[in-house]
Amino acid sequence: MSISINSPDGRSLAETRRIDVHGLPGIGGYTLVINFPFSITAPLTDTYLHNLSIRVDWGDGCQRMIGTAIPEQSQPVRITTGCNQLTIGFRLLLSPSQIEAIEALRNGGDINFSIWFLSNVYQEDKHLSIQQQGKFNVIQQQWVEALNRMEYCRSFLYELKMPFVDNEQEPAMELVEKAQYYLLRGDYDACVGECRKLCEAYPLSDVDDKVLKTGRKKYKGAREERESMDLPERMLVLRDALTNVTHLSHHHSCSNDYSRDQARSILGATISILSASISGNLL
Repeated sequence: MSISINSPDGRSLAETRRIDVHGLPGIGGYTLVINFPFSITAPLTDTYLHNLSIRVDWGDGCQRMIGTAIPEQSQPVRITTGCNQLTIGFRLLLSPSQIEAIEALRNGGDINFSIWFLSNVYQEDKHLSIQQQGKFNVIQQQWVEALNRMEYCRSFLYELKMPFVDNEQEPAMELVEKAQYYLLRGDYDACVGECRKLCEAYPLSDVDDKVLKTGRKKYKGAREERESMDLPERMLVLRDALTNVTHLSHHHSCSNDYSRDQARSILGATISILSASISGNLL
């Protein structure tokens, strides 16, 4: 679907059939940049766009509004008689909760926006108010690149401190980055598979392994035995459970696929528990 702009004399002035999106980092939030590349039919006289704005909705036709934005460039936007191309860019501010809601709806695929384009078009002593709606598809790769430029993934890592990231010899960063790559692209089984590799990359010491075996025995025993577990035993059983929950990712014939929420929870838990374990704060 396209967005078109007519001049006050009824002539076609501009049209676009696509949008380009990219992201910018913010403070406490994220910035989505939406560019409209218009093809211009040169007007007979200079034309001005006043009070220009857009409203962005989720693209399911239910008018679930995401936000509104005004152009990056100063207004009015001038279209000269010799103009044949014009890009108008908007910055849309998004909160972390909005990004999470969008990602849950996107579920690893493309994203669709329904955008209302509003403006007053002035040409000499005439003017026309326009309100155009267009539906636009943003492919998965372009949206993931926008998320990366917003530093969406980095905030995930910063909230879960990893003491081993400064050591380039450690495999953790590469595995976490792969897991996040798969998470954003909707390949949740592969994301969990990288979590499994992360657990295997940092095996327990012989001492901890003995503590784990004792903890397993108590956990499987009667109530009194479970209640007698000390904190190191409980923490190691928790790590063991995390390793176990990633096990299905090794069985491609398994009919139980991980969901986005499950994969994200497993990735966060893996980073958190292994960070504490490696830094010596788990036990």
